[in-house]
Amino acid sequence: MKWRESVTRMPNVAAWWELKILFYPELYFYTLEVYMVLKIFHDICSWLVSFCGSVFMIFAIVSAIIVLIERFLYSVHKKDPASFETWKNEPAGTPSRRIALITGASSGLGRKLALNIDQKEKNIDEIWLVARRRDRLDALASALTHKTHVLPLDLTSPDSIGIIESELEKYNAEVGVLINCAGLGKIGNYQAITIEETDRMMELNDRSAVDVTVTALPFMKQGDRIIEICSTAAFQPLQHFNVYAASKSFLYNYSRALRMELLPRKIAVTAACPYWMQDTEFIPVARDTKTDPTHKNPIRHFPFSSSSDDVARRIMRASRRGYAVSTPGIFCTIHRFFAKLMPREVLMFFWEGLRRV
Repeated sequence: MKWRESVTRMPNVAAWWELKILFYPELYFYTLEVYMVLKIFHDICSWLVSFCGSVFMIFAIVSAIIVLIERFLYSVHKKDPASFETWKNEPAGTPSRRIALITGASSGLGRKLALNIDQKEKNIDEIWLVARRRDRLDALASALTHKTHVLPLDLTSPDSIGIIESELEKYNAEVGVLINCAGLGKIGNYQAITIEETDRMMELNDRSAVDVTVTALPFMKQGDRIIEICSTAAFQPLQHFNVYAASKSFLYNYSRALRMELLPRKIAVTAACPYWMQDTEFIPVARDTKTDPTHKNPIRHFPFSSSSDDVARRIMRASRRGYAVSTPGIFCTIHRFFAKLMPREVLMFFWEGLRRV
């Protein structure tokens, strides 16, 4: 091959390798391959430095090192309860049950996540399902192979949080996986969405998610995981989807900061940021507003939509690997990348064009 010939022609190298190849041919070709990998890496770094500047490269390298250190700290999954908080109200000699607690489990992505946990999470004893619609929860529970516990609750009611806490204490549960999937979105500007709908979005997307998380944390140990279902809308302001995007931006930043707070306890928090999913109830509900149900929708189409099955699979895989952020799809991954580089005004003008397509 040409690259091997070019290496062997290098000064003071060709003769030495001609001798080595007679005795260690495998070592010869292995070393050449390592050399070519290093050379390609050097060429890429040189090109990036010339294109972006040395300051950018230093920043990128330092960032990568910090990410690797964080991943290393989270890589220890062996439980050591003695090094953490005393188990809350744990009766002596009473075995705890390890559960997956899922809010918004009655339909859509929450239902798919419950099915994924049922198939893949072998160290979970029970799956607890939380949502408003009892009939949907019962139907899902009958489809799962794990033991289930159904909690038909409206999380916008403050009493619901107390009920969840009392149930966790009653059954001496350890929350091995917590998924906050309950959420609500409404499409429209400030005139199209009522104050009631606005308040409900903030209550369900933000307050209830934080309250459920804080309630569950005393019942979690090292190696347990939290998944906060945010959205790719969290990466930028979105006119005509304003309150929802702002509420998900809050939850995204809350999840990222909570991950650092829980680093000493080795509880991994993953902020999941999916894009549109056409096979759920989210889009029809978001389009239906109380002010004028027949008004022309400001978001005409939903291109590049994903399936909830694929999104759930990618989110759970990211959580098991301990990722801080999951962008379960090509479009939301690209969106996250450019949202870090481009001004907010440019992103909003791009969204203005996309929503009119």
